[in-house]
Amino acid sequence: MFGKRFRTPGYSINGGEPLTHPDIRNMIEEGYAFSSKVKLTTNGLLLKDNMWLWDIMHERKSNFGIKISYHQTPELSGKTKYDQLLATSISEFFAESKIKYSADAILAKIEDHSLNKSKIHLYLHNNLFIVFTHQYWLVPQLDEVDLPVPYNSDPVEAYHNGCSCQIVHLYNGKLYKCSMTPVLPIALEKYDRYDDKWQDLKNYQPYDLSLPHDPQKFKALTMPEQVCSICPETRSKYTTKKSDKYSKIINIRVK
Repeated sequence: MFGKRFRTPGYSINGGEPLTHPDIRNMIEEGYAFSSKVKLTTNGLLLKDNMWLWDIMHERKSNFGIKISYHQTPELSGKTKYDQLLATSISEFFAESKIKYSADAILAKIEDHSLNKSKIHLYLHNNLFIVFTHQYWLVPQLDEVDLPVPYNSDPVEAYHNGCSCQIVHLYNGKLYKCSMTPVLPIALEKYDRYDDKWQDLKNYQPYDLSLPHDPQKFKALTMPEQVCSICPETRSKYTTKKSDKYSKIINIRVK
């Protein structure tokens, strides 16, 4: 339904972890009926169990990409159990390619690259890269990590100057203006922290695809709204500036 209603130059399939979905291969392949490019975002741990991804990479070439979303502090990069598992998975995944990486070589690349905060992307292949997100203020990783608090920024300034993800997300049949609007409430409720400080987030209403088309509400997906106040006003908090073309990409979140 979504693909027929809204054409887009690119889909990015997120999670949760998309590679745990039993129909993920069909979801990727069917995306090309409505878009020229598809990107899969993963934590990378299941790459070694999904060698079929190479078939799509070879067939679609630059029109398919795998993005490993990496959340870690520079001091711990390359040293945790997750890093070990990730390096092993990537190494085994590349075993079927002409490029060979040992797990130790990948760990070294992660550690070296992580310390250079000006470089966000570590390309391991033309179609596969790691994105480093050191400033994980909105992504609680462990029980003991402090959960975020809203920045209470000017929403216009936050949207134009600070927003790290001006990309519309499709989640449970609704369109959200960024990745945090559907995901953050889940994390906050899990830790019993979804209180009155988050009123701007609680008041946010996504675009419901089951309702008649509302042009004004649809346009608001790519414009500043009050919910943007939860984000910082400077993009340097977590990423480099993205080009305007990304505002037209639709991300699909998979449970």
